[in-house]
Formats: sequence, C-alpha cells, structure tokens
Amino acid sequence: MASEPPPDAPEQRRLLMLAQLLAVSGGLADAGSLLLAGSFTGHLTGNSVLLLVSLGHGDLRHAIFCLLALAMFVAGSAAGQLWPKRIGGGLDRFQPVLLLELLCMILPLGLALLLPPWHRPLLLAGLAFGNGLQNGALDRVAGVSVHGTYLTGMSSSLLSATLVKPDRAKRAILARTVGCFLLGALAAVPLASAFGTAGLLPVALPLLAALGVCRGRAGAPARPDDPAGVAATGRVDAMGETATASPWAGADPSPGR
Repeated sequence: MASEPPPDAPEQRRLLMLAQLLAVSGGLADAGSLLLAGSFTGHLTGNSVLLLVSLGHGDLRHAIFCLLALAMFVAGSAAGQLWPKRIGGGLDRFQPVLLLELLCMILPLGLALLLPPWHRPLLLAGLAFGNGLQNGALDRVAGVSVHGTYLTGMSSSLLSATLVKPDRAKRAILARTVGCFLLGALAAVPLASAFGTAGLLPVALPLLAALGVCRGRAGAPARPDDPAGVAATGRVDAMGETATASPWAGADPSPGR
C-alpha cells in the first residue's frame, strides 16, 4: 500500500499566516462587539455566562441579544466545518468561506450605520456568524490546534508546550496566534471608542489579506532558526527528523469555548 504523501510545505507556511490573520480579525470583532453591543461574538463560554446573568437580573432584552450571538456563532461554526470539505483540499478551499465571512461582517455593519435602532442585533448577528465561520473552517496548523476567535484552548496548550512538555515549534505557533488575537482586541478599543460601529469596519483588512494568502503563491522557505516556520514547512531539523504533521489531520469537535 502506498504511503500518504508528505504535506505541502509552502502551503503549510501560508496556512500559518492565514491563521494569524484570522486571529487578528477574531480579536477585533470579539472585543468590538463587547464594547458596542455588550456581548461576545467569538466564543460560547462568555456569552453563556452573560446570558445566565442577564436572566438572573431579569434583563430579558440583553439575554435575547446574548442568545442571538450564541445561535449565530454555532450556525457559522457548523457551516465553516461542512463547507470546505465539500469544496476540496488546499488553501483554495478557504476562499468561499472567507468571502462569506467578509460579507456577513461588513454588510451588517453597514446596515447598522444606516439603521441605528437596529445596530445591536445587526452587529451581533453578523460578527458572530462570521467568527463562527472561521472557527469551524480552520482549527489546526502543523498538527497544532489553533482558533482565531477565543484563547482558552490555545492558552492551555501554550502553557503545556512551555512547562509540561516543552515543544519549541508548537509554542511558537501558539504564541504568535495568541499574540495576533490580542493585537486585534487591543486595536478594537480605540477604534470602537472613537468611531463607534464604523470603527469595526477595519475588520475587513485582515480578511482581505487572508484572501490574498489563499490566492497567492508560496514565498521563500522558512528560516532554520524560526521554530514556527520549521513546524509549518516541514523542514528537516538537526536530528534529521521532519518537525511537522498534516494540518488537515484531526478536528476540534467543539464549536467554541
């Protein structure tokens, strides 16, 4: 029986870049929605807690908004997991999902600017569905579980790769993705404070860059001293072993944290 062909090294480098761009988008959308609409749009745990707190305080309106964000995130995550598998392999499979995410985020934001009384449900529905799409579509890079919409799983894995089972390459991938998420969340604060809903329109920039990564050609090979690049490209290390695993192997069954 023929063995499985090795992963495409240049494609995995682009996959790592794609994950980092999506993390910037996810952090910006999640923090921005909390500031402007009082609910998260990138994970389930926070909104579940907010939903129960709202119900406990008798704030039915806020509870409905939290439930809306929860439902749209789960729906988007399911769509993100199913759609790429029907299109095929390679980074090209992410293009329709990214286009849909871009549309689902920017169109509701534009409508929210035109219809101020409806800005809250429009913002939550669009950003939550878009974040769910990317969460379901991309969850693994070089055998490392990554997510661009929440930090819980990645932070635990990062601690494990640092303190319990030291893994330099895995630690580098996780640290960069976590850093990109925090960068997006940090950017949301001045943008949302200064421009309101319009301040979240820059969420389109990392998504457009991600589309460019999917369409572009592979760049130069990773530097030997770059642990994240070595893991993503499958370059041979000093011991003669390839430090990579297929990014398509396995999937995180949970839609969010």
